[in-house]
Amino acid sequence: MCWQQNLIPLFPDFNQSVVISDGVYEGKDIEGIRYDSPQDESGWYLITDDYNDDIKSLKMVHFYHVAFSRPDILKYLALPFGRRFLMENGNVKIYKDE
Repeated sequence: MCWQQNLIPLFPDFNQSVVISDGVYEGKDIEGIRYDSPQDESGWYLITDDYNDDIKSLKMVHFYHVAFSRPDILKYLALPFGRRFLMENGNVKIYKDE
């Protein structure tokens, strides 16, 4: 996916953390945003429509939990910092985060 976007992939480490909202493990559509972050974090925030805008409802999990429960999004999770993807109804768009 990164090569299609002319980007150098930055693969997360299985032990790095990912921030997720409710609905990620359940297979719902996702908006993923990758922020520059400390080395123990992947920088990924994965949000679904179940997110209620309360930051306290977000969960920090290990990347490997996301990898095994959502193999459909793995090819997007090597996008570098400052990128986002939006998955809606089977379509995915990739953006530079402004």
